[in-house]
Amino acid sequence: MSSKRPIILVVDDQPGCSADFIARRLARHMAEQLQLNVIVENRAEDGEGSSAASIAKAAPDGYTLYMASRPTVLNQRLHKNRGYDFARDFAPVAMITHVPYVLVTSNYVPGVKIQELLAQDRSTQYGLACASDGDVGSTPRLIYEVLRERAELRWLDMPCDTDASALTAVIAGRANFAIIGVPSAVPHLGSRGLRALAVFSGSRLPFLPVVPSIAEFDLSCAEAQGWFALVVPSRTPTNFIERLNQVVNKALAGVSVGKKLMQLGYTAPAAENTPQALGTFIAQDTERWVRVLAHRTNTRSPRPGKFNSGQAQL
Repeated sequence: MSSKRPIILVVDDQPGCSADFIARRLARHMAEQLQLNVIVENRAEDGEGSSAASIAKAAPDGYTLYMASRPTVLNQRLHKNRGYDFARDFAPVAMITHVPYVLVTSNYVPGVKIQELLAQDRSTQYGLACASDGDVGSTPRLIYEVLRERAELRWLDMPCDTDASALTAVIAGRANFAIIGVPSAVPHLGSRGLRALAVFSGSRLPFLPVVPSIAEFDLSCAEAQGWFALVVPSRTPTNFIERLNQVVNKALAGVSVGKKLMQLGYTAPAAENTPQALGTFIAQDTERWVRVLAHRTNTRSPRPGKFNSGQAQL
């Protein structure tokens, strides 16, 4: 690699979002380790196609990196003509982090346990309002769909662009609850007006030990964590991929990246964080959620409606 040429790390989202924060921390560490400039480039999706399509066509020389997530993969599988085939056009490098999710409500909702919330939903005329990411391939949306079906809920859909907007809706009483990332929720729990009812994981999280996991309510079908992973265009030389993998794993073992992410509420990748392990994970994860969404398409009943504005039902 030439020391005069920078590495471009592309993030498919706006500056200031969680993906951007993670990418910039990782980029600083990578720059130190590789002795190269690493530039984070934000290319938010424009509604017509993901920036993944342009990255897929980039030269496979190790100088263009992409921070992928579950929506990147699922959107390509669910919508044709996206301009790329993730399995064909990208090579895995390393998992960066997982994002646990939590069901939160505010003081406007009297229930303090998830069973009480579910009972309230069934007792109201139209169901309670849930604020979550509106993207069909996003982790909150997938959790929303699975939980709504398996628990036979009548939740009203209140799509939000970001965790911040979902939090605002709940705290202000415009939505009864929200499914958001733990890193976004933690600063607002307790005296800040939010209560955590369940985490969508197989066991309790170390930094939220009093919050039960969704599996404790016999709803393990809704277990899901988001993820961010580093990938490169396919046909990138193996030695470049291996070097990038080493750099990422060293960053995750350090204080400025790995420890900081854990402190904020993210969770660490599996111990075997190799390109091969990432490739296997993405393939299995994609098949799981494609099957879930296909089942929803074939069996779903009409929704009770979308929540628009005003105060949520209590």
